[in-house]
Amino acid sequence: MFVRKIFLFLFILTIASSFSYSQTVPVGKLIGTVTDTEGLPLPGAKVAIKSPSLILPQMVSVTSEKGFYRFTGLPSGKYQVKIEMPGMKTLIREGIVVRAGGTTTLNITLELSPIEETVTVFGKAPTVDLQKTTTGTTFTKTLIGNLPIPRLLSAIYNAAPGMFSRTSHGSDARSNKFLIDGVMHTDPVTGDPIMEVGFEAIDEVIVDTGGHQAEFGQAKGAVVQVITKSGGNNFSGEVNLFVRPLKLQDDNTKGTPFEGQFVGFDHQYLSGLSLGGPVKKDKVWFFGSFNLDKQVFYVQGFPYEEEQNAPIKKDIYSPFLKLTWQIDSKNKLMASGYWRGYTNDHRDAA
Repeated sequence: MFVRKIFLFLFILTIASSFSYSQTVPVGKLIGTVTDTEGLPLPGAKVAIKSPSLILPQMVSVTSEKGFYRFTGLPSGKYQVKIEMPGMKTLIREGIVVRAGGTTTLNITLELSPIEETVTVFGKAPTVDLQKTTTGTTFTKTLIGNLPIPRLLSAIYNAAPGMFSRTSHGSDARSNKFLIDGVMHTDPVTGDPIMEVGFEAIDEVIVDTGGHQAEFGQAKGAVVQVITKSGGNNFSGEVNLFVRPLKLQDDNTKGTPFEGQFVGFDHQYLSGLSLGGPVKKDKVWFFGSFNLDKQVFYVQGFPYEEEQNAPIKKDIYSPFLKLTWQIDSKNKLMASGYWRGYTNDHRDAA
């Protein structure tokens, strides 16, 4: 009986921990007020939003007595916002950007209309988060794809202003906190991620370097939150291959004891593939990816006392799989798994 109670306690503790972690999953908010041309609030206006980032076809809210509306738990992406009210022109705003961990404020003014009329507005969405107190950088998948950096998570967060060699504004690197889809993923000894998620699986990286929220009060350095891809209502995928040959490199061994030896990579092949889509449209999505990094490189002076150094082979492979289930209009369940494996001819060579 005692053993059963212990197992029951551990099970409840595990479930409770899962729910506590789920509260920290980075999501965005969209808020604002709806008024008439004289600035008076319009209660009862219908506000509907759509986005390829949403599993649901749309989300709907009704303005309060003060004309206020609010959407929470939104994934990053571009949204269409539609505002309707009897006796007023229907207004549609396209391209409203919502970022995970941020709040987008969109105030709307509706005009009187004796007939049913719809006005669609295309233009830049608000870019200033009026409610955010932290300092840092959000790396979107578009920005990540355009940056001239290695295809590594560490290269992304080290590119943020205030970050240098894993440190935030000179703090100890062991003071950083890393979260992947809201789950703490920090090595307590080094302060690095326990395991780097595959590059193809990264959708967005939020790097906060100061003014952390209360739930990250223990972080004296940076808080790095990684959001992985989820798929969508349409099938999509990518295949990538990057090559680094020996001819694109040089060495500076002339005049040293290592003159004549090879330095750096003989060659490196970075390949990646991904596929995402619906298991059931508007209900269940999947996303999977696989990264393979094949390297052949040289270490100066290895093997020891040999005139010519020998090549070292190293393979790094990173599979990733994620399922997202929209249980109902207010609840979503995500499950993901990933692994990072190595094979190395001479692990101790350095």
